[in-house]
Amino acid sequence: MKPTASLYAVLTAPEAAKRYGLSRPYLIRLLARGAIRGRKAGGTWLVDAASLRKFLSVPRRRGRPPKK
Repeated sequence: MKPTASLYAVLTAPEAAKRYGLSRPYLIRLLARGAIRGRKAGGTWLVDAASLRKFLSVPRRRGRPPKK
């Protein structure tokens, strides 16, 4: 049986931001640019929890990239 979207854990953007210690604007930017999976339902972003955990598991440099 092929899994359907309803079997995946989904969080609202405010829930995900609070649970993972992110700001809501940063989380929305990640969703908008496709860095993590999610979709907008009405006025609320729904975040795929597994996609967010995978994104956060990769080490990243903090801060803005250096100017060229």
